[in-house]
Amino acid sequence: MNILDDQKELKLHRTESVHRDLCSLKIRNVLLVCSLYDYYTVDEDGMLEDLLQSSCGGWEYGPPPVLTQVSSTEKALNLISEDPAGYQLVILMTGGNEKSFSEFTGKALELSAGIKVSVLTRNTEELNKARRSDPGNLPYRIFTWMGNGEILQGIIQLAEDTVNAVHDCGEKNVPCVLLVEDDVLFYSRYLHQGSQEIHRKCSMALKQMSSISVRKMKSRARVKVLLATNMEEAKQALVDYGSSLVAVVTDMRFHQNGTHDTTAGVNLIQQIRELKDNIPILLQTSEENGKELAAEMNVGYLDKRSPTLIEDMGKALVEHMDFGNLVFTQANGNLARTIRNVREFGAALEHSPADQIFRSYSSGSMIRWLKIQTELELASLLQEETPASGSPEIVSRQLRSSYKSWMAKQHRGYVTQYSRSFHEDELTFSRMGNGSMGGKGRGLAFIDRILAANLEENRFKRVSVSVPNTVIITTEYFDEFMAGNKLKRFAIECNDDDRIIRTFQKAALPATILGDLRDYVKTVTTPVAVRSSSLLEDAMYQPFAGIYATKMLPNNSRELDVRFKRLTDAIKFVFASTYMQSAKSYIRATNHLVEEEKMAVLLQLVEGSVRGNQFYPHFSGVGRSYDFYPAGSAKPEDGVVNVALGLGKAIVDGGVSLRFTPKYPRVLPQFGHISDMLSDSQKKFFAVELDNNQWGSRFSEDQYLTSHDLATAEKQGTLEYLASTYDAANERVSDGITSYGPRIVNFAHILKNGIFPLSQITDYLLKMGERAMGCPVEIEFAVTLGRKRPLPAKFSLLQIRPMVVNNDLVEVNPEKIDRKRLFCFTDTALGNGRVQAVENIVYVKPDTFTASKTRDIVGQLDKINRTLFESDKPYILIGPGRWGSSDPWLGIPVNWSQICGAKVIIEASQPNMNIDPSQGSHFFQNMTSLGVVYFTVPHNKPGTLINWSWLDTQETVAETEFLRHVSLNEPVTVMVDGRSGAGAIVTGVS
Repeated sequence: MNILDDQKELKLHRTESVHRDLCSLKIRNVLLVCSLYDYYTVDEDGMLEDLLQSSCGGWEYGPPPVLTQVSSTEKALNLISEDPAGYQLVILMTGGNEKSFSEFTGKALELSAGIKVSVLTRNTEELNKARRSDPGNLPYRIFTWMGNGEILQGIIQLAEDTVNAVHDCGEKNVPCVLLVEDDVLFYSRYLHQGSQEIHRKCSMALKQMSSISVRKMKSRARVKVLLATNMEEAKQALVDYGSSLVAVVTDMRFHQNGTHDTTAGVNLIQQIRELKDNIPILLQTSEENGKELAAEMNVGYLDKRSPTLIEDMGKALVEHMDFGNLVFTQANGNLARTIRNVREFGAALEHSPADQIFRSYSSGSMIRWLKIQTELELASLLQEETPASGSPEIVSRQLRSSYKSWMAKQHRGYVTQYSRSFHEDELTFSRMGNGSMGGKGRGLAFIDRILAANLEENRFKRVSVSVPNTVIITTEYFDEFMAGNKLKRFAIECNDDDRIIRTFQKAALPATILGDLRDYVKTVTTPVAVRSSSLLEDAMYQPFAGIYATKMLPNNSRELDVRFKRLTDAIKFVFASTYMQSAKSYIRATNHLVEEEKMAVLLQLVEGSVRGNQFYPHFSGVGRSYDFYPAGSAKPEDGVVNVALGLGKAIVDGGVSLRFTPKYPRVLPQFGHISDMLSDSQKKFFAVELDNNQWGSRFSEDQYLTSHDLATAEKQGTLEYLASTYDAANERVSDGITSYGPRIVNFAHILKNGIFPLSQITDYLLKMGERAMGCPVEIEFAVTLGRKRPLPAKFSLLQIRPMVVNNDLVEVNPEKIDRKRLFCFTDTALGNGRVQAVENIVYVKPDTFTASKTRDIVGQLDKINRTLFESDKPYILIGPGRWGSSDPWLGIPVNWSQICGAKVIIEASQPNMNIDPSQGSHFFQNMTSLGVVYFTVPHNKPGTLINWSWLDTQETVAETEFLRHVSLNEPVTVMVDGRSGAGAIVTGVS
């Protein structure tokens, strides 16, 4: 069943539901109608754009609007007529008397219904006339020139806020401040300076956020400033935005019912108190008894006659309106705790007495402060989940619980700069340095953001689906390491892997990273995977799977110096893998230069638990959203998953694993008969070894990994839900391991009995990943089940990369091919398209092959491959079993550099090696990404063939005990139909 809603649009940010529709109107183009002299005055001799950019808060609010200056209202109307949607705001600095302003506004609105008009005047007579009237009755907003171009940004911001408030404040609860003032001179001053003071306070909160992307998104939720110039406008604002108001600044005298009312401010304050008694109010007045009156009504006070009015307002914002730090107070009103940011807020909830937390919450100060900090999601969550009435203990306990739940999800998908408090903040991703995260790091951070934004809570009951805690060491430190130790030319030119590793181990990591690495191992004491994440690795269509190193560290020594040394050695080992021969060969095959490559490193917590002296998950897996070898009713787009007990090395190295299709989890094509279960099921698993006496070579990628048999897993309690038992007496297999008999790892309890939703989770993630990346994907994952019961369980997504699926149409019909020219045919070919002009074939001689000698074959093949690769002669490679398998009994254990010249690989099974191809291996993934064609030719399947006798007649170029290299008189043509899986190789030019 497809449990991912195909109609639902994926989101990139979890908080999009709160922030994505905010600030829908952004004024980009402003028409300024003024004389050239006025424009010069406003422009400040070319400084206006800088003023606008600076006053609007920099990058947080986007680029400044573009101003277009014209000298007359006629020219302005012509421009609006030519492009009605081109301008969002007109600012008039010329036009004559009030009537002409009104006439212009009326005509402009006829041409463009949504356009806003403001009048900016320096004319004393006009200003005095406006001050005697009600500016709220005008069809435009009127302002007075204050001698500074920043007034334009105040006008622009007010126009934006006024329109956006209907949605943002009215529906989304974005905080707003209401300014009630009818004196043009005063509200112009407030817009010029007071509003900017409010915005500066909001910007301070935004700058404390560590993620740039979070700051950009949350800047849309900054406090809006709304202007009312009479009682009617003020009342309407209370009705529309009462629940969003975080403060009201009101004059004492303003118009009410068409007349100038000397007590309008008192009436308004009384109405606000009836609506919401905890909204902070600031009375600003020039009345002699203003201060006493404000004290009687328990509101703040501003003296309009003060020579430092704007500075006074800034203090009032902090002291009375929660625009500064949040404070917890004692019962007597004394200061108990000062909270500067949301992280300190979490600590305050955890460690403050219940009565202090309760006072802050019940007064409304806490929620108001969070809104001003642009934390709308958290503010809403606390309000929804905290009981309206209850004891201080109950309220504070719920606030702590809600905060922890929010914080656990808040930073998922965002890569923040590493700090010493990284582990305290429950972050998933952090970075050291300012360079690139590399392909693997980018892919993992991306899919974590997709999961955080789109995976509904409790989608899979009692199963957490997440990405492990990860720190990314960016390429900046790789560059410093290579330059500081002068390693680049040596590494590029050296062809000895061991020498490269030894040289890199002797080199010093940059001193600038050592402190953070030491802090990391000081805090983390569980196994850590040190993974490669190069610039080219996991790039679209070039996954580089398994080409570079991953080293898993037990990281459990009691000695900090020992853990630190092993971590730094592992990082240098991954750096060195950038220049090993397999990597260089692969880079050349992708038409890149080795010197272009750079390496980032991921420090990722290993999923699993301690079992005896080992650490490992119950099982690991590799999933692909496109199945190259679908079986039964499955289609290629249904995908395929390979799973194995223990660490994923058993799969990615081409070992034995279990294959299934998420849509048909009960169908296991590799287990057609009981004999197949006994012979082809997993017999060993991998784990991180925790015993100090078990270390391997420090120059080995698998230094800390060990292999164990199923008896160990059964003893340690990890086999219970993964295996079944063979009943020899009754010739059947029973689910579980409660009876005596050979164990078969077939995941029956999971895939057949559904104790864990593996097929549903993998199907969901593969489809989600494919939609998010726009192409088929591969994932790697690990699962740890509960100790006593399967659930609760943890599903960790370790990696995601794009797949390559060639869509060229090639028809391969054996009935239409000349049988005399047919050298090879199979109905299970991997790839799509044609490979032409191949004139060399290298094959394992069937008559001398033995599985015990596969390692010897590798050395002989390496020499032949090197000769052909350096001569730029592509070839066809033929042999039994899985090419690239780490298990020599399943195939020939080559690495990529040893067969990098092959363009076609044929797995020609033999009676003593008839192995199911592994789609989950890194070798397999790299082969498909490079367009290498892979044929599987079973020895006992009707219709498939290899013409061995024709091959024996070709000219021998080189021959060893196990291999033969032949050169063809005429090139062959290779054809693969990716739709049907049919593949053919025909001799002669096609």
